[in-house]
Amino acid sequence: MRKRFAKWYVANFKNYTRHFNKTIFLLLLLILLLVVSIKYGDVKLSWSEIFSTFSGEGSSSTKFILFSLRFPRVFGGLLVGMSFGIGGYIFQKLLHNPLANPNVLGMTSVSSVAAMAVFLFFEASHLFMSAAAVVGSLLTVIIAFGLAKDGDHILQNRFILIGIGIQAMADALISYMMIKADPSDLSTLLQWLSGSLNQIETNQLLVLLIVFLIFSPVLAFLQRDFEQIMLGDEIAQSLGVDVNRIKVILYLISIIYTALATAITGPIAFICFLVGPITDRYFGKTAANFLPAALVGAILVLGADWIGQNVFPVRLPVGVLTGIVGAPVLLVTLINYAKGEIVND
Repeated sequence: MRKRFAKWYVANFKNYTRHFNKTIFLLLLLILLLVVSIKYGDVKLSWSEIFSTFSGEGSSSTKFILFSLRFPRVFGGLLVGMSFGIGGYIFQKLLHNPLANPNVLGMTSVSSVAAMAVFLFFEASHLFMSAAAVVGSLLTVIIAFGLAKDGDHILQNRFILIGIGIQAMADALISYMMIKADPSDLSTLLQWLSGSLNQIETNQLLVLLIVFLIFSPVLAFLQRDFEQIMLGDEIAQSLGVDVNRIKVILYLISIIYTALATAITGPIAFICFLVGPITDRYFGKTAANFLPAALVGAILVLGADWIGQNVFPVRLPVGVLTGIVGAPVLLVTLINYAKGEIVND
């Protein structure tokens, strides 16, 4: 165990020292977004107001703005963005395909169906919505893997096509539930389906934070094995990696991250898809860049949310902004993939 940890530490240290400046830049950009999101909004707060509120001397209106509105939104955007980033990155790398992400594979849509069903038909709490979203994502992956399996191998193109089909069916179910929903619930559901940070529940964030604290050391411990799997299953097996076991663990972590994030904010479009290419471009494709992927995901969510809330005449949910950016990128990727200009990793 000690030798394994030492090898991981050396490899991880070399990777992040090699890209130290880029990692620091992402951290500084994320901190800047956090500060801007807390300080600026409909009401601009001065530093003295913020510090006095932290010391317990601020006005009741300032306390309400900070502790009831901005902090839950900013902290939620941070955790959700990191979750979508890691979840999408893991899926793309394990399947060696830039198109293989939870959005395209139908996971987020089925998570949305499960969470909506629990909310509409059982009037369950947000925690039960999170649990239903995780179960829905697990069923999606099990069904997709089962249908895409050919002997001992998973046919990647078939897997992606099956995921697209599952997504279409899930979207149809979402439309049906919207028609059958009580009119009083429609505005809430529409806002949630567009991917929004407006209705974040503190207890859901606590669950996601606990999940991060549990799984982050697991990802760090599996980083070396993950990098070997990225070279190919056969190569990883020849190096002594238990490929199937490691993949199951990583898939489960990705599913839980993505499903819990979806239950909190709704399906934020294309975050899972965008994080992988951005991370690969600036940090390379050979290392397991979990931290950069998490940082990129958080930056995309927080940046899109602040722009949508403060730049346009009408407030736009974060999912609308990411959809505007992500849709053209997806189209270009599909065209290049069809031409053979993009090959599987």
